Amino acid sequence: MDAEQLKGLGNEALKRASYDEAIKYYTDAIEMAKSNSQSCHVYFSNRCAAYQQKKEYHAALEDAEKCIGAKSDWPKGYLRHGNTLEFLSRFAEAEAAYKKGLEVSPSDANLRKALDKVQEDHLTGPGNSQPMGGAGAKSPLGDPAAIMQKLQADPETRGFMSDPTYMKMLQDLSQNPQNMMQYMQDPRLMKTLQVITGINMDGSPAGGDAPADNESMSDNPQSTTPTECPMKEATPSFQQSKPKEDEMEVEEEDETPQNIKESLEEKAKGTAAYKVKDFDTAHSHYAKAFELDSTNMVFLMNTAAVYLEQKNFPKCREICEKAIIVGRENKGDFKMIAKALARIGTSYQKENDFQNSLLWFNKSVSEFRDKKVLDTIKKMEKAKKDEEKRAYWSDEEFAKSKQQGNEAFKGGKYPDAVLHYNDCIKRKNVEDKANGDDLAIIYSNRAACYTKLMEPHMAVSDCEKANKYNPNYVKAYLRKGTALEAMKKNSEAKAAFSTALGLEPNSSEAQEGIQRCIQKSYETRNDEASIKERVKNDPEVIAIMQDPSMRLILDQMQSDPNAIQEHLKNPMIAQKIQKLMDVGIIQMGQR
Repeated sequence: MDAEQLKGLGNEALKRASYDEAIKYYTDAIEMAKSNSQSCHVYFSNRCAAYQQKKEYHAALEDAEKCIGAKSDWPKGYLRHGNTLEFLSRFAEAEAAYKKGLEVSPSDANLRKALDKVQEDHLTGPGNSQPMGGAGAKSPLGDPAAIMQKLQADPETRGFMSDPTYMKMLQDLSQNPQNMMQYMQDPRLMKTLQVITGINMDGSPAGGDAPADNESMSDNPQSTTPTECPMKEATPSFQQSKPKEDEMEVEEEDETPQNIKESLEEKAKGTAAYKVKDFDTAHSHYAKAFELDSTNMVFLMNTAAVYLEQKNFPKCREICEKAIIVGRENKGDFKMIAKALARIGTSYQKENDFQNSLLWFNKSVSEFRDKKVLDTIKKMEKAKKDEEKRAYWSDEEFAKSKQQGNEAFKGGKYPDAVLHYNDCIKRKNVEDKANGDDLAIIYSNRAACYTKLMEPHMAVSDCEKANKYNPNYVKAYLRKGTALEAMKKNSEAKAAFSTALGLEPNSSEAQEGIQRCIQKSYETRNDEASIKERVKNDPEVIAIMQDPSMRLILDQMQSDPNAIQEHLKNPMIAQKIQKLMDVGIIQMGQR
């Protein structure tokens, strides 16, 4: 964002009374303006207003001074300075700030009004001081803050303030002015009255020891702040008062050139017309807005949106491309450039041109990774893949690839057979249950190829997929058992052959497979090295042996062999015990 956009966000936050947020935006605007060698006076002024609303008046005062430093001929800076000083009850300094502003801009009505008000409300007493007991006085002696500033500024009275008896006298007089006569013999009182009123008791003007308001406050402002007064806790009636919320109207700075204002007005009219589908009127206003401000790509973007709504997609793309050029030439927001690129993608999407649509959407996310555009890309890529899959489905081509795969297998060309079976799988909709039997055959055939290629793990995986599509396909269970035998997983192989035998009781291949598995189990049953090797390579055995409940059962069986009969009644435990028997860990009939 540029500094003006950040300022706009700050102004919106200020309207919502989100003062910290406003201060952040104004601070960012200041930094942005400095980096671009632009003036910061407006942003300092607005941040000053935000600090005033937060009642952080010293920070506001600092910004007001920076505002004047950034542009000394801008009257609003002096108005901010004076306002802030008034919030701090430094009325004489506020008067000086307004007068300084009127020197810069003698006809400024706001400065003149502020000067008249501060003089009328706070500086009408002798020597331009707060009148004693007058309207608006904070104590019978006058404004406490102004009194303390004067007493602090005068070298002699400043010395008195270290004396507790002097401070007690001031507090008594502030609360009980009728007691003044009892202190008349104290010479410190006469000096105090001289400093407060600005005149000597003999009626002549005060001497040089008591500086005028403007001098005492402007020469050393820090020394006059109420927070430095040692009397703060001892005499609460003299503490600085807080201003009312409505004492100062917070204004937003607006130095927008007239052509920019008019262009935004035209844009608003165009948007209103667009909402009611008056597209010709919308085009007219957006064109006028761009004519007034040809650096703002937003007006072109809005025009493109109208063309998109009108389904004039080529014109929409033409205007978007122009908007991108304008945005890059004028250092536009990269998010807006990304939006223009995405709008071109949308125009192609509406024409069902997925290839060009994806091209422009990807260009958009290269500028800015908008989540909505990213989600659109994912959906389109999936839709594109799905469309390609659907276009590839063919029962005729499936049968042709299956025949080619079978012929390659018979000829011992197993890798070629795998490729043909792969093509078969792509020719069918795998989500259509009607294709289950055909897919089960292809996966089983491919498993046979993997077995020949000495890839038993892949063969087992394909057999399982085959049985997923057709749970009653016996050949897949048989091939799975053979592959598991090759992996020396005799127990699992036996289970696969047993399932096949259950589906086809007369299957000699299943019966022979079971016998082989039993024989192999017994061949290495009592061989300790073979048992350890089987255990080490069998995750299922490892899991059983690490199961605490199974460890307890095994310990019980070792001490009481008859206990196995009770445990075998539980199918899950019986299955685990059978597994341990198959690998030789449990040997029945032996102790």
